[in-house]
Amino acid sequence: MKNRCLSDMELSSLCGELSLLIHAGVGAADGLSLLAEEERGGAQRELLSSMAREADCGTPLSAVMRQTGRFPLYVVGLVEVGERSGHLEEALQALSRYYEGRDGLARQVRSSLLYPAVLLLVMLAVIIAAAVYAGAALLLGAVDREEVLALPGGEKLARLLRLK
Repeated sequence: MKNRCLSDMELSSLCGELSLLIHAGVGAADGLSLLAEEERGGAQRELLSSMAREADCGTPLSAVMRQTGRFPLYVVGLVEVGERSGHLEEALQALSRYYEGRDGLARQVRSSLLYPAVLLLVMLAVIIAAAVYAGAALLLGAVDREEVLALPGGEKLARLLRLK
């Protein structure tokens, strides 16, 4: 089973919190341990704990992220560049802002598409209700053949409905 990547909000939160911890002078391994202790969810807590164990052994944060298979290559690459250049804190801050923006954009797109979808469903319901009402009126004889013929395309409709 392939591990799913973390969501944009999870990535933003993790990178932001790690950045703050590194700024405060806490190492990546200790920071991951602290974040794992704070985490309530089992899967996320296990992920952070396993990452902390690997980082405690001296494995660079980028390699730990790559090994999990849960981080996009963009994250792993930028963290690796930050480690090599000595600017890991800034790299994590940039990733946090980037994924927060992506999450906001995805939410905005979803909410923008919701209104037209609801409107389309309402229109379909109105069309179906009108068709059912018109069909029932014709079948019950509430509308006669002359009224149907007076409509645009009424001759075709009369033949289709086999009105006398």
